Order: sequence, then structure tokens, then C-alpha cells
Amino acid sequence: MNAYLETGRLRPVAQDSTIPLLVIATTVVALCLGALLAVAGGGMTLLAVAGGILVVAALVRPVIGLYAAMLFTLAGNIHLGDPNYAAGSRLFTSIREIGVNLTPTELVLVCAAIGLFVRLVFDDEVRFRPGTLLLPIMLLMAAVALASAVGISRGADMAVLRQEVRGLVLLPILYLLITHFVTSQQQVTRLMWTFVLGANVMAAESIYRYFTQVRNGYTLDLSESLAFAHENSLLAAAAIVVLLARLVWTRNVVPEWKCLALMLLPLAAMLVMHRRAGMVALDGGVALLCVVLLREKVRTFLMVVPLAVLAFGAVLAVTWNNPGGSGEFARSFRAATGSVEVSVRDQSSNIYREREALNIRMNINADPLIGLGFGRPYTFYVPVSDLSADWPLWSSVPHNSVMWIWMDAGLFGFISLSVLFAAAVCRSMQLLRISATAMKPYAFACGAIVLMFVMYSWVDLGLITPRTLILFGLALGGIGTLGVMAESERPSR
Repeated sequence: MNAYLETGRLRPVAQDSTIPLLVIATTVVALCLGALLAVAGGGMTLLAVAGGILVVAALVRPVIGLYAAMLFTLAGNIHLGDPNYAAGSRLFTSIREIGVNLTPTELVLVCAAIGLFVRLVFDDEVRFRPGTLLLPIMLLMAAVALASAVGISRGADMAVLRQEVRGLVLLPILYLLITHFVTSQQQVTRLMWTFVLGANVMAAESIYRYFTQVRNGYTLDLSESLAFAHENSLLAAAAIVVLLARLVWTRNVVPEWKCLALMLLPLAAMLVMHRRAGMVALDGGVALLCVVLLREKVRTFLMVVPLAVLAFGAVLAVTWNNPGGSGEFARSFRAATGSVEVSVRDQSSNIYREREALNIRMNINADPLIGLGFGRPYTFYVPVSDLSADWPLWSSVPHNSVMWIWMDAGLFGFISLSVLFAAAVCRSMQLLRISATAMKPYAFACGAIVLMFVMYSWVDLGLITPRTLILFGLALGGIGTLGVMAESERPSR
């Protein structure tokens, strides 16, 4: 009789003791081979061998593919036009040289998904763990498939269609990898800390780039808004919220000093990136934390929140008209409240987005039920600036990617997406009450990240950018696996 029939619980497929050893061994082998090939001058051979090792590791231990995808996401802080990062940028674009139209992130996730499928079919000790969010995720996937079929039937550009949906189809893979291979408190904690540490490395590189290239004049003849990937601010904000949640749900703040230390780099990176969307998303995550504190930890709320509000008000007052990094909090606050006191750059952005919103509304009114279909340009009833030089998909995907789903996938797509958002946030709030104390910070953080993702996607390209969708998938998977763990820990009747 197998372990599941004996214990009634799923034994974790990826043993804790083997994962770090396999990751270290794979990394060492890849680095040694890479060094030898680099000396021999085999650039593409180096990438092929290192990628092959990682692919095999993802097939054997699918959780490695999960970690690799997350770290690739955090390491993707590379502007493709920057000659200083030209070699590294190839790691995050399609590998066309060897005939594979997949990014390394997509490749390792596909291999990890194959490894999961093989285990579900042939391993008697592995049972399917759908969690509570798989159904709304699959409803969204059905809407994506239907919108793709509509687009193809109406003459869609297949290259555009692939770019639009390639990040969305990663959501069920990420979700199932986490629910099946991150099955204990130790594994959840490890996954979250890996994300936080990776975000700190990304933030350190962003700050270094700012002081060496941006502050003294960016050398690529690009605007400051293109010096950093836009989604970096959301990734940094998500790491800050994870650390804040750990501070709130700890019994002793002193041992958690590392959380305060690890917030500094992501916060500093957000200040130098000058991205309002990331700041507004961080504001949303912190606001949700205040609401939860009022309900769950009233004493903490009364001790911390009033002082934090006073301190934040003082920062706003001092930096209200500061155009530099220290004025980013005031800039995001003005954006959220609709204040007219904005910079010329922000005024230009606001005007573009207002016109874009009119076009979205008119396109939705033209076909509200079925939508335009993926891979097709939308109609510009109101003229806007041509952004094709910086954003090739500007004529197909607007900044408001939430309403873009309605415009392209119709009412069914918008409803399925809204249901997924609502189900994820509600489930995370429910888990705050039934999860073990050590897991409460992550239950909240996953729900807060979903909310932050929604806020970011409302004003930027969250639902088409693979890096933000991987963050979204990690949050969904975290909620799913925490739910399974909480249910398994309930005493049987």
C-alpha cells in the first residue's frame, strides 16, 4: 500500500534535502562547462549546454523549473537596446538561433510541466492537487482560447497573437507546479525568501545602472522611462509587501531585522525608476494591510498605522514639488487622487491614456460580447501618438490591459478574469484565519500581490508582460497550495 493510502496525505514529491543539492550541482556543472566553452570561444554552445542541463534538471525535478522561471523573471532587468547588456539580453528573448521560439523561462516551465504530468501518470504517491483557484484559472484559459480562435478567424497576425497570449498560458503551469511541489511550510518559506532575495539583486542592479548611466545622462538615446523595464517597480513593490507582512505577523520584531534591511534596496530602486504604476500598486498593498490589521490585529493597527500616516503625510508635505526620487511618493499620490499638480511628462502620459481609454470604450461598444479577438489591431476613433518605435504592439494592446481583455476576449473573458481576481483575494483573506501562524504573512502577501497586479494592470501592460504574469502566477499558486495545506491540517471528524 502506497504512502498516501497509509497516511491520507501527499508526501512531497520534491524532498527538501535534495532540492538545494541538485540546484547547487546543476549550477556548478553549468558554470564549469560554461567557463571551458567561453575560453574556447563557443558562445552559442555555452548557452546550449547550460540550457540543456537546466532543462534536464527541470524534467527530473520540476520544482527547479519553477525556481529558474522566477529567477529569470527577476534577472530580466535588461533593456534589450543596451549594448552593455547585449550578451545577457539573449537569455530573455526567443532562442531563434537553435530553432526554438521560446524564451528560456517558457522552456523550463514547459519542461517542468512535462515532468509534473509524468509524475501524475506514473507515480502512485502523487495525487492531483487542484486547489480552489484552478477552476477560475481554467475558465480564463477557455476565454483566451476562444478569443484566439476568434482572432484567427478574422485574420489575426499570428506573431502578435503569440506575444499577446504567451504569458497568459503560463498561469496554470505555475499554479500547478506550486500546488504539487511546494507542499510544506518550509518550502513555502523558501520560495518566498528566494523571491525576496532575487528582487534585492534586481534592485541593486537598477540602482547601479541609475548612478552609472541614467543620472549622468543615459547613453542609449532613450527616454528615462525606457532605462528600466516598467514591471521592475511592481516586482520590487511585491518584495516590500512580503517583508512587511512578515514584520506584522511576527511575535518578536527583533529577529526580523533582516526584513527591514531587505526593504531598503527595493524601495531605493523604486525611487530611481520613476514609475507611478509601481508606486500606486505599493500604496494599494499597504492600504490592504492596514484594513486587514484593523480586523485581525487591532492593537498593532492602533500602535503603528497612526504613526505611519503622520510620517507619510510629513514626507508628502516635504517632497510635494520635488521632481527627484524622493518626490516619487507625492507623485504617485497625485496620480491616485487626480491632482492637477503634475509634471509635463505626467501630463503627457495622462492625456495619452485618457484618449486611449476613449478608444478602448468605443471598441468594446462595437463588439461587447465576442470582442475583437487576439492578434488584431483595435480602431483608433480618437487619434493618439504613435508609439511603435518603443512598443511594437501599441496598435493592438493598450496600457489598460484589464479592459484590453474585454476588448479582445469579450464579456466572457472579462468576467472570467474578474472572477479569478476576486476569488484569489477572497481566498487569501480566508486563509488568514485558518492558516498556521507561520503561513499568515504569505497568505496575506499573495492576496496583496494579486490586488497590486490588478492595480498595475489597470494602468500598464500587466496582462501581456510575461514577467508580471509570472509574479501573478506565483501569487495564485501560493494561495492554492496554502489552501491545500490549511485543509489538510484540519482535524478529521
